[in-house]
Amino acid sequence: MPKTYDRHTAAFLAKVAENMPILPAAVMQGLMENPQVLKQVLAELHPWKGQMAIHFMCSHMKRHEKEMLNEIRNNVYLATWGRKLFDAAFPDTPTVTGGCFTVRLKLRQLGFTEPVTLRDFKKRALQFGLTECPLFVAYHYRLRYRDQPLNEMLYILTKSVDIGNGELSLFGLTCREMSASPQSRDYERKLWLDGHYGQDDFMWNPDTEWVFALK
Repeated sequence: MPKTYDRHTAAFLAKVAENMPILPAAVMQGLMENPQVLKQVLAELHPWKGQMAIHFMCSHMKRHEKEMLNEIRNNVYLATWGRKLFDAAFPDTPTVTGGCFTVRLKLRQLGFTEPVTLRDFKKRALQFGLTECPLFVAYHYRLRYRDQPLNEMLYILTKSVDIGNGELSLFGLTCREMSASPQSRDYERKLWLDGHYGQDDFMWNPDTEWVFALK
């Protein structure tokens, strides 16, 4: 019995057929005769295939969250913008309970090949079931991601935070080598939690990598 589809699925399949590259007849025949191989090929349609969804939970124990915030202040490097953003985002210990699943993607994986505004890539992300992370994910992710490669830059998509005079900022995570002390010539690996432009019209490179929440 032929398989039937709802209107949305049928429209999607029609769009896939419309945009499918030309395949040799032998390849098409091989895929039809080997549906397991076809399933593997179609699995690549998922824009974040292979990305592990990480679960974050804001503790109902306020003491636990306070300890995490203090660890950020004491053991993570907060540059000037990072400090202003951190203090503005967390003037008090978060009391909101709950959690979310997150995935990390480059904007290129959402189909962008040219610089794109924050406003526009957030709209595109919503179409794929991705949205802003709760603010607490920024410090939870920073403390969990201790093995971040040197000089890698990872941005956390949350609501933009006003850090003063209407200036908006978003969290970014990186890891850099820094002098162990002002008098030392030795360098040590240091985790950063920094602030970055949060205006809706700021342009972002398609190769920037972001943490999104799954809706």
